[in-house]
Amino acid sequence: MGIINRIEEEINRLNEQILEGSTFENRDSVNLNALVCLLRYAAWRKPDVLKRWFTREGTETSINKNVVKRFSLYKNEKNPDGAQLRIHIFDNAKETAKHDHQRDFITMCIQGAYEYRYYRVDSCEDGGVVEYFNRVDGEFVKADSPTRPGKIVRVKHTNETWNDEKGEKVGDDYEKVFDPSVGPLYVNSNWIHTVSPKYTEADSVITVLIRRQREKGKKTIFIRGPNDDEFEEEEPPNYNVTPKQIDDMFEKVRKALVGESTQEYSGQGFDSNAISEFMNPTNKLVRVSPKFIQDKNNLQELVNFMNLNDFSSCPVSQKADGKEKIVKLIDANGNFFFSENKDWMDSKTPILFGILYTVLSKRLVIPIVNESTDEFLGILSLFDVVNNIKRFANSIFEVSINSNDRKAIVQSAKLISGLNDLQTVADENKYHIRGKNPELFNSILTPLGSLILNKELANLTVPDEHISSEMKTWMETISNTFFQVDERCNSVELLSEIKEMCDFDTFAQRNQDNSFTKIYHNGTKEKLETIPEDSGPRELIEAIRNGMWPVYVNIESKKQVKIISTDELFSFHSLRELAPELQKIKATKKVNLLSNLLIKSNLKEPNFNSNDFEDVKIIFGSE
Repeated sequence: MGIINRIEEEINRLNEQILEGSTFENRDSVNLNALVCLLRYAAWRKPDVLKRWFTREGTETSINKNVVKRFSLYKNEKNPDGAQLRIHIFDNAKETAKHDHQRDFITMCIQGAYEYRYYRVDSCEDGGVVEYFNRVDGEFVKADSPTRPGKIVRVKHTNETWNDEKGEKVGDDYEKVFDPSVGPLYVNSNWIHTVSPKYTEADSVITVLIRRQREKGKKTIFIRGPNDDEFEEEEPPNYNVTPKQIDDMFEKVRKALVGESTQEYSGQGFDSNAISEFMNPTNKLVRVSPKFIQDKNNLQELVNFMNLNDFSSCPVSQKADGKEKIVKLIDANGNFFFSENKDWMDSKTPILFGILYTVLSKRLVIPIVNESTDEFLGILSLFDVVNNIKRFANSIFEVSINSNDRKAIVQSAKLISGLNDLQTVADENKYHIRGKNPELFNSILTPLGSLILNKELANLTVPDEHISSEMKTWMETISNTFFQVDERCNSVELLSEIKEMCDFDTFAQRNQDNSFTKIYHNGTKEKLETIPEDSGPRELIEAIRNGMWPVYVNIESKKQVKIISTDELFSFHSLRELAPELQKIKATKKVNLLSNLLIKSNLKEPNFNSNDFEDVKIIFGSE
């Protein structure tokens, strides 16, 4: 999908979000932040294409002389509600008249800075008289209630209190500076404020904003206290903008978007391995075929299986000519998404784009495909990035330091901090909707906007290592997913489909007495023995010695069953704790078998086979 298509996709998402909800609120700031990231990349990578999009049919360019120049880039022509996208170039960002707005809006500063000062009127008899005005056709006229006794006081508002109209009282020395480092700023239409510039006279303040397009339901209020100056009249906007003026305006915006990243990047020849290293590969994913879900009963049973195993999505793929291709995805409600032919990423795409596009994706997951062959390789989610945060941090800091780009180092630190904070909501296979945690996602997107324009970071590579993150217990850390079923999802049809598509042969069913039954894909059942999640190395070896191989672990704290087979037994975290027990093995045959398995475990991708599986029984069997 091209960059302009992605920009329009994000605008469409914002439209749907606004039209489905009853409010325009701080959650929508994530959409604006994402749009600014995409605009930055487009301005850097394809400025000519972006300029054509700025001036395409249906857009408007206007100038309020000596005050503001505007690109009105989008409004919903089919609905009187929805989103508007604008870029404002302020030649004079000073507004001394205390006023509110007709619509709520969210804005981001991409150049310069100014200070917001918020006010409210507290009713009192000894504070003087506050005058109220409306602006009608560019002129100030007395409001319906033109004067009221009261006192104008300074207050503060935050993104977190987007629907609070009163604000928190502060002193006259309180300062709220708005600049590119701040990220999105939500402004409630009822918040009375002034702005004043914090830049040199040679600079312009440039902002990108979105607002709800709803028809004007209120008049702008202006207030004036006893010590305030008279209001200054403004000229109406001029829409007869010359091509030369448009060129000058676009060049200012382009420079603001790209900042100091002036080196053009072709976007070809990416040499990054991070996505391949971080993604969840297909051999670990449950997939089904399009034919299977044509039957509504099969689809419902799959949805039950997904919810039982805490999946947020399941790929639907098609195998042909020895290759597997992604068709679409199903969410936990049985809805299909990923219907776009190009709504995926190539495995060599830079990881910074991977983070950006997973945030933009419909369910915070995106399929990874080999672009040259169309082969489906896996799924990348924000959880996968968070789960590999140490590897990612080490690599991004090393590249930033070597490039002598201090700003990149600072922005990288902010990105890593934001991803760390995301661990509170990023659970494996399940993700909170981004709109519920806008500040968390904005803390990722704001630094990402400048980092994606760094050519060195675009080719970021990470060390080849496959060490999983440590979980709460050792058992949970070293064990792997073992899918569960119940009476709502244990048919031979479903289990055989999973066996055919994914080669997962057995499943666990939790019984009412909290015991377990192992169910094979053909419907055969047998009792499943487990060990508790607080078991240690001795208990694990004892279970193998007593004939439990592979070993199943009851993660009671999460209502999960997990498996320890050859791969898990000879993983890094497992061997680190098992070492004292392994040293007790003395028989020559067992030592030789163990040595072979230990050597194989040091390979990047050890391929343990059925013989290795049987050797484990010999190694830990009775003397």
